[in-house]
Amino acid sequence: MDNMVAEAKEKKAKMKESLKMAVEGEEKPVQTYTRENVKGIDEAQYKGDKNKTNIIKRVKKIISAVDKLVKASTEEELSVNLHDSEKTYEDAVIDAGGTKQEARSKGFYMSDNGSIHINMNRAIPETMYHEPFHAILDYLQKKNESIIDEFHAQLSKLKGGDEIIKRAERIYKGDSPITIKKEAITDFVAKVADGSFK
Repeated sequence: MDNMVAEAKEKKAKMKESLKMAVEGEEKPVQTYTRENVKGIDEAQYKGDKNKTNIIKRVKKIISAVDKLVKASTEEELSVNLHDSEKTYEDAVIDAGGTKQEARSKGFYMSDNGSIHINMNRAIPETMYHEPFHAILDYLQKKNESIIDEFHAQLSKLKGGDEIIKRAERIYKGDSPITIKKEAITDFVAKVADGSFK
């Protein structure tokens, strides 16, 4: 119990420090990782924060697993960009054509340049399955344009699949039907990968 209280206090202190840095303009720079530099990732930088440590560990796996597909789809190298600052993340979302509302997200994938952006203050381990799967879907769609409709149709037949589809329709209301379908599919895959789909 004392350990949980100590962890909660430490997390609160880190959030206060992050907010203080943002207010004072001392933003931590975006950390960008590619196949070239991912081996140098500092896993100890988030010592004491289990969630962020898990995210860091998954960056290496993501780059190893998805880089070649991104290169085949976009002719660009995959980059994973970790934002410790809400401001740098918001800037990335807006630069990508998103809104301030969308800047409250956990992460996003830019299909035109093969970059994944992770909001380290909001991301959860599932995010690290969701965002890279967008790259896989893009690659598959390039090879077979009907694949998204086929996957979506299969998802709708699964027990629990309708709930995922309805959630995507609610969250991405106003986006194109194909975007909504892709989000539902990536949510499903992320939930299967992290064990939360029952």
